[in-house]
Amino acid sequence: SRIPFNLGAILNGANVQEKTALKLSQAVGIPLNKLFDKKVKEEAYAEYTIFGKKKILKTIFEFAINVLRIIHENPAKDGMTKNSFQTKRRESLSEEQAIKFYEATKEFDIMIQTAMHMSLLTGMRPAEMGGLEWKDIDFSYKTITIERNAIKCDKMGIILKGTKTNKARTISIPEILVEQLIKYRKWQQDWIESLGDYYKDEDQVFSQSDGSRVTTDIFNKWFKKVRDKAELPEKFTLYNLRHTNLSILVGYVPITTVAQRAGHSTIKTTEEYYIHRVSEADMQASQTLNNVFKTSFENQTKGKEEIEIEEYKRSLEKMKQLGFKTLKEYFEYLNYMKSKGFNIPL
Repeated sequence: SRIPFNLGAILNGANVQEKTALKLSQAVGIPLNKLFDKKVKEEAYAEYTIFGKKKILKTIFEFAINVLRIIHENPAKDGMTKNSFQTKRRESLSEEQAIKFYEATKEFDIMIQTAMHMSLLTGMRPAEMGGLEWKDIDFSYKTITIERNAIKCDKMGIILKGTKTNKARTISIPEILVEQLIKYRKWQQDWIESLGDYYKDEDQVFSQSDGSRVTTDIFNKWFKKVRDKAELPEKFTLYNLRHTNLSILVGYVPITTVAQRAGHSTIKTTEEYYIHRVSEADMQASQTLNNVFKTSFENQTKGKEEIEIEEYKRSLEKMKQLGFKTLKEYFEYLNYMKSKGFNIPL
C-alpha cells in the first residue's frame, strides 16, 4: 500500500509523526526503536484552546444537569468568559508584502496562481477552496457561492461537508479574479481533454493531476513556494492571506459585510479578531473630520492678505508643473480653457 510521506525528507533528518514512523518501520522490517529516535515535544495549550475545551465540558455538564439529571452543579461554570484572556490578534501581510506576494505568483503555473489569488482576493478558508466547484461560480454576476469544505480524514480519504457555520454564503469577486478564473478554466478544460478517461472529473475548481480534490496540505505547499519566492518571513502561513483580505476590508466597508464575506457566525467574532483594524478605521474617520473642518477654521482665522499669499504660491506651483515660464502665460492659458467651458481651479 502507498505510504503517505516524503521519504527523501525523512532520510535528510526530517521529523515525522509516530504513526508515520511506524508505517515505515513495518514496511522495511526494522524495529521502530532502531530506525528512529523518539522525541517528545511538550507545549502548553494556547489560552483560546483551553477556553474551547472548557466550553465543551461546560456543555456536557449542562446536559447532565438539565436532561440526564444525574448531577446538580456544573463544575466547569467558572472561568468561562473570553475576557479572562486576550484574544489573539490575527496577523496579516502589510500592503507592500501582499503586493510582493501577488507579483510572485506569476512565477508559478496557472493553478497555483489562481489558488493563491483566490485566497488573497476572497478570504476563503483553504478547506472551502478545496470544496469549490465550477457550478458555484457565476461569471455573469461575478459571484462565488461557498457551501462546502473538503476535509482529509484518516481511513476515509477526502470527504465533503458543510461550511464551518453550516450555512452557504455568496460573495462578490473582483474583476481581476474573474479574468484569472476564465483563463484558468480554459487551461483546465484543455488538460482534462488531454487526459481522457484518466481524469476523474467531479466539477472541482482545484484538482490534482488525476482529478482528485486538492486538500489544505497541498494549498499550504503551494503557499510556501510563493511565500519563499516573494522573500516573505517564514512565520506567514496560508491562513494569513485570509486575515490580510479581511483586515483590508475592515478599513473600508461595514463590519457586517466583512462578517458575511468571512463566514463568521456573528459580527462579534469579526470584531474580536480584527478589532485593531476597526480601531484604525475609526481613527481615520476622526482624522478625516479633523482635516475637513480644520481647513475651514484656519481660513476663518487667517487675514485676507495671508490667504492671498497662499493662493499666489499655489498659482506659482501650478504654473511650474504645467511648464509655463511666467504667470501671465499661465493666466492666459486659464482664460482660454475657461472660454472652452473648462473650469480649472488656480
